Amino acid sequence: MRRWSSSLTLACCCVCTIPLYSGTVRPPALGKSANETTCAVTAPASRFSVTDSEAFVAFHADRVAAGETLHIDWVSPNGDIESSIPYDGLPAANSLCFVSHLPIAGFQPAANPGTWQVRIYWNQQLAQTKVFVIAGEPNTGVARITSVSRNGANALTLDGRAFTPGSVVHIAQLSGRTWRYIHAAMPTDATATRIQIEIPKLAVGEYLAVIRDERDRVSNSARFVIATRESYRLPLPAGEPWMLTQGPYGGFSHYGQALHAFDIAPVRGRCLVAMRGGTVHAYDRGMVQSHASRTFGNYITIDHGDGEYSHYAHLATGTFVVRTGQRVEQGQALATVGNSGYTFPMGGGHHVHVHVTRSFGIASQSIPFEFEDLRANPRHRGVIISSNSSPLCDCARPASPQMAVPVLTAASAAPRIAPRPGARTEKGTVPFSEWWNTFVTVRPGSRTLEVSVTPDEGSDVDLHLVSPSGKHYGWYGDTTGYSGQTAPVENFQLPNPEPGRWRVSVQGVRSSVGQATFRLETFASTASIASTRNR
Repeated sequence: MRRWSSSLTLACCCVCTIPLYSGTVRPPALGKSANETTCAVTAPASRFSVTDSEAFVAFHADRVAAGETLHIDWVSPNGDIESSIPYDGLPAANSLCFVSHLPIAGFQPAANPGTWQVRIYWNQQLAQTKVFVIAGEPNTGVARITSVSRNGANALTLDGRAFTPGSVVHIAQLSGRTWRYIHAAMPTDATATRIQIEIPKLAVGEYLAVIRDERDRVSNSARFVIATRESYRLPLPAGEPWMLTQGPYGGFSHYGQALHAFDIAPVRGRCLVAMRGGTVHAYDRGMVQSHASRTFGNYITIDHGDGEYSHYAHLATGTFVVRTGQRVEQGQALATVGNSGYTFPMGGGHHVHVHVTRSFGIASQSIPFEFEDLRANPRHRGVIISSNSSPLCDCARPASPQMAVPVLTAASAAPRIAPRPGARTEKGTVPFSEWWNTFVTVRPGSRTLEVSVTPDEGSDVDLHLVSPSGKHYGWYGDTTGYSGQTAPVENFQLPNPEPGRWRVSVQGVRSSVGQATFRLETFASTASIASTRNR
């Protein structure tokens, strides 16, 4: 729907100045999953089950003028607004992509089946409406679960109503966007309002509990999480007020891999600190705010040494006070909050995105975690104050040298794969954030595929491989045979590679001269190599 045109505005008999906006909202699409890169739903649907994980809406706004506003409301069958997502002060752009979601299974929408709407407002005017249905289970409404709580590591307590002793409790685990049933148990104790069951030890993750009674009637689905037991504190110096603008399941962007993330915007302070102690991996890539692609901008990853990693995204370039390889303590200063990468003007666009994973890559699946500072009063929106105290919480100066350990150098890193007969060596250049591609044809029976990239001085690049069947190898994909991003020479040594045409991609990460330059060596045993570069 288009805003009033300038001709209509001039036709008004009004002397006051009225802003002339030009943005338009394309018809939205609904589905059970979405692709942020293409701004499209990948499983279109207009009907959802109460056991579906979530509903997605995706759409474009075109010819956006600076300062225009967007508002997305998810509206229940009785007209209540279940979730409201405002975007204020949008940046000027030819086109902007918006993706939002409504959690269903285990949340209030699952208890309120019927005809729902998603309403999109452009500059406070209704621009688009999409209708969809959340269908209740045929036997839903007998037993009802109101809460699920853990009683030690191997027991669950379900509170609710209309429970019967002969009921069976089923437990499902979220895997990607699919629920997978993993356990069923008879109650060890049951009343009309409470059931207790014994369970195996559950891994950190997200779960549903469902009751099926002796007449095969099914209760609602109740969601619960198993959060890591490690101690995390807010990434803010103690005593400073900040604004928690988006928590886990947030409608702006916290779904999929970022399901259990938090966005926190500054009120007065700007310095960010470590949620937990560990070893730093710093990625100041010189990035500023950009809506051309969905990136985390400049970020820091901290390896906690126990299989968990915390990530801090959208940092301001040039403000890092730690470096790769440095050990930091909880509460130690890291960098200044910024709006680098893909951010919208929530709090001016400046905010930090934090989440915890069990894999090194920042784009890995997030896991549930809790802030010690918020356990007494958890909330998804509002002012929060940290208790994360450290004498090293000042972003105005780098951490003291005694806290640091040596950064990897070419001499200390693993040796580069030596050239050998049959290997091809190429030199290439790639602009910042763009891609350089070549192809390797691997014949059946090949023993290895070895690829290495050496950036020239002043440059930094990342190496990625894509198999003939489309499997991604790299820091946010399969890391088999991968040296890692911190190695001065990134390389892969893949045993028994899939036969066919492999794509070798080099992404520009940093350059002092505008384009990153590098040398690529490719070797596939008993294989022919064909180059078809595509910049």
